[in-house]
Amino acid sequence: MNTKEIKFHNVMASTVKDMNTSLAVLLQSFEANGALAQRMNDEHKQSFSNMHYEVARLQNNLFHLHTLYRIEYERLPLVHDEHFIYEFLEEQILSVNGLFVLADVRVNIECAQDLSGYFDAELVSSIIITALVNASRYTQDEVIIKALPHDDGLLIQVDDNSRGFPQILLDRFNEGVQQESEELNEQGLGWLYCNEIAKSHQNRGRTGYVSLSNDSVLKGSRFEVWLP
Repeated sequence: MNTKEIKFHNVMASTVKDMNTSLAVLLQSFEANGALAQRMNDEHKQSFSNMHYEVARLQNNLFHLHTLYRIEYERLPLVHDEHFIYEFLEEQILSVNGLFVLADVRVNIECAQDLSGYFDAELVSSIIITALVNASRYTQDEVIIKALPHDDGLLIQVDDNSRGFPQILLDRFNEGVQQESEELNEQGLGWLYCNEIAKSHQNRGRTGYVSLSNDSVLKGSRFEVWLP
């Protein structure tokens, strides 16, 4: 192959995908050893928890990066299938459950067993995982993930009892949603990614969205994603 034909973004995408795969394997190892970590002293348990969180966050960020590449260069197709929401949410919690166990955080699902929706499971999973990983880091001891029919669509909420989102993050997120601002920190850009994925879900002229607030029923932060 002519080296001139090698595009940097293609090399970067391949590298990111490989790193993401490696981190997924490492994350599975953290999850598998969660019971062992529970028997550690507090200092070692905290170190294990911090490493677990950072690996989960980094792996999720790399997935975001690779997805955005696919959207821009490959016109990422959406795979809309019907999913039972309670089971879907259980799977997302299970994938990062070690983070909650180590932090002694209770996670409850509020969702009708027969509620279903049509969406791309892989992409929406990345949105919910982003919210859960964030909640595991900042909540005090409780998280509620709730799903319900809303406005002829599906609304999923993640509430925690943290100190809430900083007002500057809320302001910049809302500005970014409206103006595609790049003046956001890493966490804020992660939320904008979630909004882009939600926006890619469209039905009958309506578009999905993400919102952030401090309206949690637990008096902390609330993450919401609405899908048409």
